[in-house]
Amino acid sequence: MKFSMVRDDIVNQDDSTNVVLFGIETHVCILQSALEAASIGKKVWVISDAVTTRYPTDHEIALKRLQATENICLSTTESIMFELIRTADHPDFRKFSEMIIKRDLV
Repeated sequence: MKFSMVRDDIVNQDDSTNVVLFGIETHVCILQSALEAASIGKKVWVISDAVTTRYPTDHEIALKRLQATENICLSTTESIMFELIRTADHPDFRKFSEMIIKRDLV
């Protein structure tokens, strides 16, 4: 069993160049997934406020390592949501705005 979440369907998918990661164990699953995805040419977005570990030092070092790696970018939940929705003209913007105001993001 590998710790990376990168599966064959992601590796073989030519029409998508971006991968967004969030979850637990920043220093294990997130780190290995991000490194593997970046190594096959994907642009990786790690949502820094949506990843965690049991020990703060593991989290901090993993984020530093990710930030120093080419093709990996750290972002936040709110920031990536605005990037995905792009404009206030989006049909779900009202629901989106309510989530942002309530901070009910995840």
